[in-house]
Amino acid sequence: MSDHVCPRCDGKKGMTAFVDGRRTDGSHWGDLRTLKCFTCKGGGTVTDKHMERIKAGEMMRENRVQKGLGLREAAKQLGIIATELSSRERGDLPDGATP
Repeated sequence: MSDHVCPRCDGKKGMTAFVDGRRTDGSHWGDLRTLKCFTCKGGGTVTDKHMERIKAGEMMRENRVQKGLGLREAAKQLGIIATELSSRERGDLPDGATP
């Protein structure tokens, strides 16, 4: 078993994202922050098994898009919620797991 460089953060363990919100007085705030990678959990690598799930998820998404199905529509046809399908397409959930 070997580890692979995380395909989401390219092994950088995190990524820069614009984060915004609303203060209690109703005004908005926003800034750039470095966030821990959601895929590798900040480790920079993923296991063989996780990489297999990521590749399988990419294939699932490609097939769905080729069929012209949106995420919600495809999830409804599968009898699951859209967040579960999205997680599976990203390779974040093993088979049988639910968000």
